Amino acid sequence: MDEPSTDDAVVLHLDGLDPTDSADDPAPLARSLPGIWAGLGVRAAAVGDRVAVLSALRDLVADGLVERRVGRVESLDGRRYVYALTDAGFEQARDIRERVADRRVTVGHEDRSREVCLGTVDRVLDPPAGGAVAAATPADDPVRFEGPADTVADPGAWALANATDGTVRAGPRGVGERFVDRGPELGRFGAVLDAAATGRTEPVLVTGGAGAGKSSLLERGAAVARERGFAVGVATATADDPPYGPVLRALSGVADPERVAEAFDSHAGRPVEDPGERRSRRAALAGELADLIRDTAADGPVMLAVDDLGDADRPSLAVLGDFADRLDDAPVVLAGVVDDTATREGPLGEFLAALDGETRIPLDPLGGDDVAGVVAHLLADPDPPASLVEGVADRSGGNPLLAAETVRYCLAVGDRHDLLASGDDDPSPDPYPDPRDDVPDSVAGIVDRRIDGLPDPAVAVLEAAAVAGGAVHVRVLAAAIDRQVPDLHEWVDLLAGAGLFVRRAGGEVRFAGDAVREVTLDRLEGERERTLHRRIAAAVEDVAEPGDGQTGTWRPPTGPASATPTAWPPRPWRRRPTWPGRWATTRH
Repeated sequence: MDEPSTDDAVVLHLDGLDPTDSADDPAPLARSLPGIWAGLGVRAAAVGDRVAVLSALRDLVADGLVERRVGRVESLDGRRYVYALTDAGFEQARDIRERVADRRVTVGHEDRSREVCLGTVDRVLDPPAGGAVAAATPADDPVRFEGPADTVADPGAWALANATDGTVRAGPRGVGERFVDRGPELGRFGAVLDAAATGRTEPVLVTGGAGAGKSSLLERGAAVARERGFAVGVATATADDPPYGPVLRALSGVADPERVAEAFDSHAGRPVEDPGERRSRRAALAGELADLIRDTAADGPVMLAVDDLGDADRPSLAVLGDFADRLDDAPVVLAGVVDDTATREGPLGEFLAALDGETRIPLDPLGGDDVAGVVAHLLADPDPPASLVEGVADRSGGNPLLAAETVRYCLAVGDRHDLLASGDDDPSPDPYPDPRDDVPDSVAGIVDRRIDGLPDPAVAVLEAAAVAGGAVHVRVLAAAIDRQVPDLHEWVDLLAGAGLFVRRAGGEVRFAGDAVREVTLDRLEGERERTLHRRIAAAVEDVAEPGDGQTGTWRPPTGPASATPTAWPPRPWRRRPTWPGRWATTRH
């Protein structure tokens, strides 16, 4: 029997979907690349497996088995590629089902298992995937397993893609959404918020080494504050900021921007040579801005936060220090992040020395259980290999960022243990390298090797984003590297799943961390970087307003995208596919 391929799994997934006749309504998630990944159980961090699915889709489109259009997709931003089988694709799906229906797999979890055929795998799933075959399950069946996620269109395709040496490991996942709980530290942050809400306010500083999770804790603290009714303004200081830059950005979230701009123009809108006058103007600005914050706090508590205080300019730090004095009787929380390696001399040292009664929340290295949580989250497995957990703990020293990057690296270079990436009949029982022997000892080294393993289009997206700096719209990236916007979305989905990018509201993306951008910039040669600078500058100026999903300086596309329709012709309603010999069902 021929070994099933990634193409086969993708075809069966699309065959298992309900028909889509209207181009006016958003397409279901399962018809997009992220939905296909989810439907086949491909983990976010398994970049090689995700690339295999993306490549399979490209091949299937080129072969005339799958067609794609550009449209909206449920729960996704922007205009995306939406995939459907052609008539030839449906014929192919029937052939695949007949070929693999009797293929034996073992569905197992812990010490229980049941051998079944791919065509009947959902008879041992609880609840039955698709909700259509409950009547086909014997009432006295003693072995039941948790079924796959709601995104699974066809349980046979899901099982085909997740078979490991003939075994499908079904069962409860139980993996939390966050890498690390940091419950005690978040509890201390919450206590400061509680105190401020009752009028007892104090500054709060989150401290720790690089990669300790300081920014993540600040973000979570800000989310808690919003849930409790706080007006929240957060900004990240950078070495390139103009005077007062981070303070003004943070204030825009809690005060009227026009009044903030008026105050700035009145007291700091022109350069002043005399040091005494500069201090006087700065104090006047701090006083007026503090009054604006107090006005906002009269309607409810306020949280004002600045990340990376070590990069903040002297005027910003001075104004924040003034706020701490002027607002100590108002329901206002001033929060900041300080890296342990930041110099305590100069403006930051003066700011820290002037604080009085602040709460400091140090982030210590992770313990063994938390490292196991990082590994479990990225593997989507509540019981990860003990050897991998121990190796990640030893290599990372409990640093969350280094631990996460180590796991991602192991996923990227380890032997693939599912069907999507390898047809090996004898996969390794331990598919991951030993982190203590084969992983670089720095985040930069790990990121550099991970970028080496990415497809060229994904690297091009990284390079353009690195040159752009900060948050950048996908349409700018598309124009800069001469790609269609739906293509960019798919590569960004890949990079976001790999932990290299973070999506923002409104179609923007940013790097997940400074290390990723710095490594990408270091890899760029001078002429390539200069070319990208020119293209991005032109794209920022020329790209149209968001909404049409195309680049503003639109040119007739080349390659496969040029034939991409915006709608499919009407198709007759199709019955839900059935496996040979199965009790047939129909969705209406």
